[in-house]
Amino acid sequence: MEVGKKLLEDSVPKGAPQEIIKATTQYDKEGRRQDIIEYAYQWKFSDELAKQLGRKKFQLHCKALVMVERKKQFLVLASVEEPRWQISGDLLGVALETFKLEG
Repeated sequence: MEVGKKLLEDSVPKGAPQEIIKATTQYDKEGRRQDIIEYAYQWKFSDELAKQLGRKKFQLHCKALVMVERKKQFLVLASVEEPRWQISGDLLGVALETFKLEG
């Protein structure tokens, strides 16, 4: 949860309604820690884009993998608008869960 809170602090616009849905830790075959954070936040489109789309706000559903290796932080982030999460969420989750560092 601590990693999730820091991730949202760094990546979500200030003042945006936000929620950490799930935070888990797993380890890869080499024993490296991988934190997987699922979260959502709501924000607003620019005036120009809102006019084109006919709506002012959007909600993103996101899943992120955070990993530190050799003093470097790696972040893999996948997100889609909330209504599409049911369709795309599992596919994006597989992409994160199969992420590997080689070398």
